[in-house]
Amino acid sequence: MKDREVKKPVKNKKEAKRELNERQKAGLTIIFVAVIFLIIAFFGAHIWISTINFGISNNNTSISGGGFNAEITDNDKNMSAEEIFENIYYNALDKLSQTIAHGNTWLEICPNSQVEIDGEIYMKICSDKYNSIADIEDELESVATKSYIENLIGKDYIDKDGALYIRPISIDKDERYIEMSSYLVKTKKSDEIIYSVKSKYGDLGCSDSCDYSYKEHKFSIVKENGVWLVSEFEMPY
Repeated sequence: MKDREVKKPVKNKKEAKRELNERQKAGLTIIFVAVIFLIIAFFGAHIWISTINFGISNNNTSISGGGFNAEITDNDKNMSAEEIFENIYYNALDKLSQTIAHGNTWLEICPNSQVEIDGEIYMKICSDKYNSIADIEDELESVATKSYIENLIGKDYIDKDGALYIRPISIDKDERYIEMSSYLVKTKKSDEIIYSVKSKYGDLGCSDSCDYSYKEHKFSIVKENGVWLVSEFEMPY
């Protein structure tokens, strides 16, 4: 007996067209449902991640990460610790080190102006910009607190007869200082940040097999009237 070839029944054009339309509608429905599912999954994951606290909360302020990547969220304003540090540290180092690390070399001394005041030797400043302690305070108040400036000035500056006098300061500056290497946020409050700053030391002219050393220094800032100011600064020099 010969095998018979089984053929599919031939459909007319109307039936074929109707079946094609039904398949197209079914395909579109599947695609639509899949898109809706992906959208719901995406937003669900976003909401779940946003509820996770990756940092430390303190007085409505959180710190995420550490070192240069630490981020500070203060109320509704987002600020990075790096941005605060970068904006303050180098400017403060430049201005405050003039008196702490460089002694009186940043001020022009009048020749033959040495006098004795209250048993101490002082020299007169010859400067159009700095004629009084108030001028020094005005120069530093943009980077440091009033109490810090007062302690900095101490008895090293004095007003006398309408002029500014400074006591000779001898400071051994560490000439091996190269740069600020890194920092860490040690403490964060709503109005205070304490950093630990690591400084790099070595031969400035070295380019190969250099023997570098590192030291850590404390750098603290406080917020006064909405402005971050230096409250403590251990110089790296």
